[in-house]
Amino acid sequence: MSEQYSNEFRDAFDSGMGHCQMTCACGRIHFDASGMNGWTWEGREYERLYEKSMSAPDKYIAQNGSIGHIEVGGYTVVMGCSCDIAAKHEQFIVAYARKIATYLNARAKRIQAEAERVCAKETVTAHAGAVAKESAE
Repeated sequence: MSEQYSNEFRDAFDSGMGHCQMTCACGRIHFDASGMNGWTWEGREYERLYEKSMSAPDKYIAQNGSIGHIEVGGYTVVMGCSCDIAAKHEQFIVAYARKIATYLNARAKRIQAEAERVCAKETVTAHAGAVAKESAE
């Protein structure tokens, strides 16, 4: 089994949605085999997935519950998948945490400065409008 990502990473990137079936970015197809979530399967879709999971258990993964996923780096990664796609993204973030923090702080500072310029411009415009209105009266 490959290295997994942390709970903190999962919580930060969790889509918050559950599905009856999902394909992970690695190509594995996960499906809810619990029978507890009231999914409406088309035709023999569930039976076909279950049969495939018996013949190709590394490709078709029967899970006991709805299928959750995270979205990271343009990838949809199924929670609980044994691939290391999410773990590699987390490792990148951890390895470059200081650089990422520096970047995010600089970006936030620039956005704050832009917001202050817009607010100042709106204040001047509003004040000029009020002065013009007073002069007209």
